[in-house]
Amino acid sequence: MSDVESNPTPASTPPPARLGRVMLVGLGLLALLVAAVWLPARLRPRAPELPVYAVLPSFALTDQAGAPFGRERLLGAPTIVNFIFTSCPTICPLLTRKMHTLQDWSAGSAVRLVSFSVDPETDTPPVLRAYGEKHGADFARWTFVTGDREAVDSAVVAGFKVALERLKPGATQAPDIWEIVHGERFVLVDGEGRIRGYYDALDDDMRRLVSDARALAASAR
Repeated sequence: MSDVESNPTPASTPPPARLGRVMLVGLGLLALLVAAVWLPARLRPRAPELPVYAVLPSFALTDQAGAPFGRERLLGAPTIVNFIFTSCPTICPLLTRKMHTLQDWSAGSAVRLVSFSVDPETDTPPVLRAYGEKHGADFARWTFVTGDREAVDSAVVAGFKVALERLKPGATQAPDIWEIVHGERFVLVDGEGRIRGYYDALDDDMRRLVSDARALAASAR
């Protein structure tokens, strides 16, 4: 019997060099699979380390189009909230201009904006719609909200933890009308309906607010 016949090499066993190449290819594919799973998780933006001040309760109000507006409409994406009334001659025009700036600065993101009127008797849906149009609101992203006074007051004070006081006629320099004193800070709500920050109407705070809102939106994708 010849040496070839006495030491046959099974056909199913690859030569050593070929076996090494197969192992390298397999390891390469495994590395690619791990990278495909691990890298996106590492590269995905993280939510900013913001405190959770409160969880918003349910409320039932109305937007500028006459449609119901409740807590559920704040879910799914971060929202910047402020508080105004259309006949306000002092701080509200400034707050609305700031909101328009925030609308511009957050363009292209999932961030939404909502202005709550604290004078619902005057600020009906048509009044709010006209006010929004006057101030360049994109109603696809910026909503104006009104409703029953008790429901508004509860949402503002108990929900958003923002000060609101109505002074009787004659208590101030305007003897014939109610004076409305309300909080001037902007509120950041995340996509789970949680309050994540309060911001003053100052340029530095406005930039920080947009940065925090954009980061929350990016981390939720």
